[in-house]
Amino acid sequence: MTPNDFLGQLNQLPPDTPITAQHLIAILSILANDTIKDAEEKPYSSLDREDVITEEVLAKWINKNVQTLRNWRGEGKGPKFIKDSRSVNYRVGTVMDWLKSREVQSTTQADTLKFGSTEYDSVFPSIYLNHIATPFFDTIRENEDDYLEMNITGYQTLWTEKDSIASLYLSSHELNIEVDKIIEELLRLKVNGTDLNKLETILINNQAHSINLTHLIALNTYDYDQYTILVKELYSNGLDFHTIDSSGKTSIQLAEENDNMHLCSMISSFDLYNKLQKELN
Repeated sequence: MTPNDFLGQLNQLPPDTPITAQHLIAILSILANDTIKDAEEKPYSSLDREDVITEEVLAKWINKNVQTLRNWRGEGKGPKFIKDSRSVNYRVGTVMDWLKSREVQSTTQADTLKFGSTEYDSVFPSIYLNHIATPFFDTIRENEDDYLEMNITGYQTLWTEKDSIASLYLSSHELNIEVDKIIEELLRLKVNGTDLNKLETILINNQAHSINLTHLIALNTYDYDQYTILVKELYSNGLDFHTIDSSGKTSIQLAEENDNMHLCSMISSFDLYNKLQKELN
């Protein structure tokens, strides 16, 4: 949904609807209009070329995380930097020249050079119940006392590009669409040439992360039977649950951290079965 869609649903709630602190934080995160850049920060175009910025500021400008910049430095990639004993900084002019060199003129170039401003126009807020991401409005209760029976363990806002795989999966999850229909749509995309294992950059609580479909599946689950069908079908069709995200984690590691042992058990069983099949052949 768009932020306006979210606001529209909020306005439809009765004015005396109780909410928890986690609900409030999620609401402010979506409506504060600071998704990519803090209000106090200046856009680089308003700074002098000789000004110096931190790696944190650069990461926000180009929608990458700090670890990605550090990896680039280790590989000799990215803009030139200034390093002293305590910090790493970048000169604005150097960054501007580097960004300009990454501009593309064709879709062929864009397949390998993807930099610059990205618009994230779909947002998916969740409240964690027992470490399970649950669509925001599914967690709203009419009576304040009902929240006492819910083990609320956090919140999450995910921002995606409108036509991304992430947006497709999260929209389906939010609307409780049957997994058979999700599988059908994902496999249709695969037949038409979409790589379901590709990494996509999304914003998680306003921080950029590169993830793929498996990481979303690990954190946004369905009931036991539906989830089993979803994972089994996508695994058998080549979805790689061992793909590493920009934080160096696989979907299995994320599942372990969030008590999703069902996914861990399934992938372990599927991997073992495939290994035995290869040995027998």
